[in-house]
Amino acid sequence: AATEQAPDAAKSDAKATKADVKPEPEGWHRDGFAMKNGKNKIEIVGYAQEDFRHYDWTVKGDETGSAQAAERELRRLRIGTKAQFDKLSLEFVVDPRNSQKGARLKDVTVGYEFSKKFNLLVGHFKPPSGQEFLTSASKTDFVDRSMIGSRLVPDREWGAEISGGAGRVEYAIGGFDGDGDANTQSAGTSGAARLTLKLVKGLSVSGSFMQGDVTADPKMGSNEPSPKGASGQTATKFTFWNRAHVNGARQRIGGDLQFSRGPFRIQAEYLQNTEEREGQGSTGQDIPDIRGRGWSAQASYVLTGEKKGSTVEPEKSIFQGGKGAIEIVARAEALKFDDTGDPSGFAGYGNRARNIAPSGASALQAGVNYWASNFMKLQGSALWESYNDPLIAPSPGKTGRYFTLVARVQFMIP
Repeated sequence: AATEQAPDAAKSDAKATKADVKPEPEGWHRDGFAMKNGKNKIEIVGYAQEDFRHYDWTVKGDETGSAQAAERELRRLRIGTKAQFDKLSLEFVVDPRNSQKGARLKDVTVGYEFSKKFNLLVGHFKPPSGQEFLTSASKTDFVDRSMIGSRLVPDREWGAEISGGAGRVEYAIGGFDGDGDANTQSAGTSGAARLTLKLVKGLSVSGSFMQGDVTADPKMGSNEPSPKGASGQTATKFTFWNRAHVNGARQRIGGDLQFSRGPFRIQAEYLQNTEEREGQGSTGQDIPDIRGRGWSAQASYVLTGEKKGSTVEPEKSIFQGGKGAIEIVARAEALKFDDTGDPSGFAGYGNRARNIAPSGASALQAGVNYWASNFMKLQGSALWESYNDPLIAPSPGKTGRYFTLVARVQFMIP
């Protein structure tokens, strides 16, 4: 008898649940920090990040003149608005406290979804490149992106992109004015593409490609022009590879994978950046290309059981009597630079040398993330860095391990 009554009880519960759900008001109405009207929505977006670091080492000798990252800094302050009017989307986001030329402007876009297979986006935004690069800094698992996710990728740029998906395949193809509107090392007109294949539920693999030409600065009198090549720098801002003088094609290729299941996620990524040095030798001759390549692998697990998506939504915030959400994370990574020429013979350190001495760094990191609510996130981790050239290290002769504690307090507009 009890079994026969179960369907009726379920129907009763379903009716009660539907009764508890209030119908959405007609016309424009407030929803948190947004205004909604059916499929139309206008919202305020943004976040602020304050970072903290503690070192057990200091820079004792460094040819590059770099120093440690600040022990405390307001890392990011983003504010803006997003709007959705049926299939039309608009976005405008800035960082008002950034004084660097062009760096205040972040995302300024207009998008239109013609269909699931074809979307158009124009404006100022990130070109389709590496996995971590395309993840918002407010949603990364660590305070700092990996070395490849910060040193081998482009930056926001003016351009246009088409994207979409069909079945298990997603794509994005774009043309851009360069590969970094806010930096002086940008290439000229560049093309970029990214393809993602969803193998099974929760598992996807992606590949990316981007290419443009870099033009060397003309020499002015006896002054040396600025080098425009990629630089190698760790999360603590120690520079282990100086920018080289480059001229010609800059090509980026990469591959990555992601697997998610419930509270667990693993990610792995490989990126390579190759830059030509046409006419950049000491006497104006062509010399071998510069190549930077590296990898990163990371894992995360939400101890409190919430699903791991693009971010973590705590089941109940501490401001509602809950416990928030707790996640543990770990990452290993490495990045190395060298030229593509014959490695035999004398290897120099000058950025116009035919044979440049290779240099690289690796890092291990483990930490804890805590979502107190959907608008407050705390991050903390321990970082161990190592260098493969004893002559280019914070303390010459000591290649590792350089230990640093890193923390962040982040507030978001929910």
